Amino acid sequence: PNLIGTQPLKAFTDYVYNWLGATDDAHGVQAGLTLGQTKTRGDWSVTGYWEHIGQEAAISSFTYDDFGNGGTNLEGAVAEINYQLLNPLTVTVRSHFTNFINRPAGMTNPTLTRLQLDAQVKF
Repeated sequence: PNLIGTQPLKAFTDYVYNWLGATDDAHGVQAGLTLGQTKTRGDWSVTGYWEHIGQEAAISSFTYDDFGNGGTNLEGAVAEINYQLLNPLTVTVRSHFTNFINRPAGMTNPTLTRLQLDAQVKF
């Protein structure tokens, strides 16, 4: 549906479960919303999502490595803004706010914040 003017609103979700996980930390979920789209110059979009990936939900090498320290045993939110600067060029500002689900022994549990600036060229 178009929520603001002609801007589309999209909901998305992903779920993973490791049937062979040794503990109950074998679940992972990601859910979020995107408002807008970037197709032509001047277009924009805003995305926000929450992710929870248990220690045994997936092989760490196959997870989103920019989320926290990469790997599993993490949860948190991601917010991003995209702007179509030129027809072939989209710029993105993205921030991740993550914490350990089960804090490893001897570690504090502050929120890890990561800010990314991206530029994508389509050709």
